[in-house]
Amino acid sequence: MNTKEGITYKGEYTKRTENGVLFQADSVLNPQEIALSKINKLVLADGTLIIDYGRKYHQTIIT
Repeated sequence: MNTKEGITYKGEYTKRTENGVLFQADSVLNPQEIALSKINKLVLADGTLIIDYGRKYHQTIIT
C-alpha cells in the first residue's frame, strides 16, 4: 500500500470497510482501518489492483 504522503507499507489487506480498508502492516500487531482518502494505491501480491489514487476498483474480501 502506498499512502498519499508517499509512504509504502507491506502487509496484509483484509477487507473493504465502509470508509476504507482493513490493513495489517508488517510488524504491526493488529490490523487498522485506513481511510480511502489516505491511500494512493493498494495492490495485492498477485498484482490485483484494489485502489488507485483513492478510487475503489475491486471489492474482494480475503479471508
